[in-house]
Amino acid sequence: MGMHTYWVIKLNREGSGDKRKKEKEEKRKLGYVLLLFLVFCLAFYLRQIPRHYGEIIGMDPYFHFRMVEEIVRNGHRPEIDVLSYHPEGRIVPYTSPPLLHYTIAYSYLLVGSKLGFTLKEFFILFPSILGALCVFPMYSIGKEIWSREVGLLSSFFLAVSPPHLIRTLAGFNDKESLGGLLMLVSVYLLIKSYKNCSIKYSILSGIFLGGMALTWGAFRSVFLIFSAFLSLMVLLKKLDKRGVYSVTPSLTIALVISLTSQKWRYVYTDPLVFSSIFISYLSILAYLIGKKYGKEYSRLFFLVSIFAAGLVSLLIGVNLSKFYYMINPLAREESPLFSSIAEHQPITYREWYVRTFSICFLFPLGVFLLMKRRRGEDLFLLTWFLLTIYSAASTARISFLLAPSAAVVSSIALEKLLVNLSRVKEGDKSRIKKEKMARYIILVLLLVSFTLPPSIIALQISYTRTPEITSEWIEALNWIKRNTPEDSVILAWWDYGYWIQTLANRRTVIDPSNLKPSRNAEISRALFSPEKEGIEVFLKYEADYVLIDRYWELRKGPPIASVGGVDFYRYFEITGEEFNVKESGKDLLYIKMICPEVFHPEYLELVRSFGEWEFCNSKGRVLLYRLRKEEIVGKQS
Repeated sequence: MGMHTYWVIKLNREGSGDKRKKEKEEKRKLGYVLLLFLVFCLAFYLRQIPRHYGEIIGMDPYFHFRMVEEIVRNGHRPEIDVLSYHPEGRIVPYTSPPLLHYTIAYSYLLVGSKLGFTLKEFFILFPSILGALCVFPMYSIGKEIWSREVGLLSSFFLAVSPPHLIRTLAGFNDKESLGGLLMLVSVYLLIKSYKNCSIKYSILSGIFLGGMALTWGAFRSVFLIFSAFLSLMVLLKKLDKRGVYSVTPSLTIALVISLTSQKWRYVYTDPLVFSSIFISYLSILAYLIGKKYGKEYSRLFFLVSIFAAGLVSLLIGVNLSKFYYMINPLAREESPLFSSIAEHQPITYREWYVRTFSICFLFPLGVFLLMKRRRGEDLFLLTWFLLTIYSAASTARISFLLAPSAAVVSSIALEKLLVNLSRVKEGDKSRIKKEKMARYIILVLLLVSFTLPPSIIALQISYTRTPEITSEWIEALNWIKRNTPEDSVILAWWDYGYWIQTLANRRTVIDPSNLKPSRNAEISRALFSPEKEGIEVFLKYEADYVLIDRYWELRKGPPIASVGGVDFYRYFEITGEEFNVKESGKDLLYIKMICPEVFHPEYLELVRSFGEWEFCNSKGRVLLYRLRKEEIVGKQS
């Protein structure tokens, strides 16, 4: 009887102990959920700040807004955009992936309009919502690779990451907002597939990666990361069926989905996509050879095949397009247009620090810990991080793809430091108490030093990021819309094309899509030609008006000239704030439009100036000219 009572008491104690453990675990999970929700709130708060301007930020988002308007109004995008690239127009399905436009339009129709938002208000707010939602897959990635703590830190670092923040701010509604979210979900599912050796998760990963392909062309970089991971696994003789099951189905499904878009109908010929698919299927053969003959033969087969494929590519002259300039920064001089775009520029060491802040000091430790453990998921993160950190150094826009991997790598390092600091060895109680106190103080200081500076700078970015379009431009475009014929063609440098199309509803000759680089070069050469020769180019494209921003054109003169292969400094000198015109530059169309009161254009009539900015004895920042076609025709005859 006594023994029976003993076992009952023991079982009850064990049961209550298990119950306490479960309760403790439930509380811990609830704590993680609450912290993650707070991170989401922080991410959303930082991103929604610029919405009080009530204007769209950037240039490309104006095109997206116009396409969303068309879908809301007519149910679909136009087949031909007549406002772009006059006189031919722009074939929209072949030049712009559809998913972003339809997602915004139907989100507005189903939710935004019901909540009382105007379409423009909803469009401005939309990227801040998607940018904030990214913290959830970011947490899941960190958790799957390392731990829940790393997941939380990763989500926080992404929430305040400048490269991610800048491109998901309210108003900046470009492809990164939706594309970035789909990418993170795809990566999470791929890691899940690898760890569980599950084709189901790989298929889901491919679906989300395919969604990214229907949104943003950077899906090709993700293809490269996935295939580079497989290559690394083969070279380290660590490739098993988990690697094959996770990557190959994902890439295949994403490729099939991308082919449904007319924009990517020939994407399989793209060097990055083709090589990624080639490597994924080559890895299957390598895996099978490894199973039968050993992993040494598997690696040899893989290396020989890659070498042979690379040799064939060189012989047939594969065009790597702009991705080549990311890999090889020295080659960017071959493409003046690529080099003239700010987001394609290399970043300086100062910019590098601003983009990563204090977490950059954690990178070496994070990489060391990943290399030390070397699990498959660790190698995937290393591949992602190292590829994007190299590419981001040569092309600023790629830092958006770097931000998530950098967040996880730095979080792994910080978590390791915090765990080591929280451990106290056994010993004298008073000494232990003092040591604990000292360690906790250091721990708090360490945590604050790595989290507070990014938060402050992120807040500063959110409050200082203003719309590029100025009051002078808004006034000018509204005036053009009210006072020029509806079929007017406005010629301006490509930067302003989407503004003119969206706000003035007028046709343009070039725009930020840069679909016809040769036309950009032709307009550039026209600007830096004698007036009569330049005007002939304008007439070729049936331009009725010419619109310039004197303030920006002066500062961007050298890159504008370089697009047409013109040496700007052959005609002009810039010393600090002084701008001097050489004798050889006085007849150029460029300077005649900037300084009409001094150099007197013969074939252009100044219709109106906008703004109070003074330069060259005249007021006005934005100037609108009308081509004197009747005089030009008369002189030609």
